[in-house]
Amino acid sequence: CMTGGYEFKTHGKPLVFFYKQRSGLKMDDLFLSFFKSELMTSPATLIFKRRCLDTVVFSKNIELGHIHFILDLTLHFKGAILYDTLLYRRLHETGYSAINHTKRHNDGLELIRHYKHLLPRQVYSKALLKSHVNFGETCLKEKLRLKAAKEFFHAWSHQPFNAIPVKKIAKALLLPL
Repeated sequence: CMTGGYEFKTHGKPLVFFYKQRSGLKMDDLFLSFFKSELMTSPATLIFKRRCLDTVVFSKNIELGHIHFILDLTLHFKGAILYDTLLYRRLHETGYSAINHTKRHNDGLELIRHYKHLLPRQVYSKALLKSHVNFGETCLKEKLRLKAAKEFFHAWSHQPFNAIPVKKIAKALLLPL
């Protein structure tokens, strides 16, 4: 990822944190890294040879087409992630709303399901778990306790022996109003 694992609204102050590793380099097959939350990038941060476009096509006609493009690149070519901060994103208040959180979450779930057949079962279920837990936490910040509890329940349904969703459900339902 070229953003050091952050999305920024204010220079130097992270709005969203995507992964823990913040220095070094990861090379080779990056497809699974995306679903393991080891990589977050956008087309504007990519460097690739023009001949890659003979194999991979950017489709504007599908939701998250830019992410599908990046994943298609990772399926066909080896790559590298520079974990040092090289780019700060500009986010605007109108583009980072609760409505967009919900749409982004649902689009992300569809993306994970789209690639299910290419993912090891454990990576697939953990990606869904993380997505539901993260969105549940977003709902809690917006004081949407029942919606958060529902997301944590969905997380639990993907990994029923994981204690985190159960703790999160209790947190959502037992938090003082």
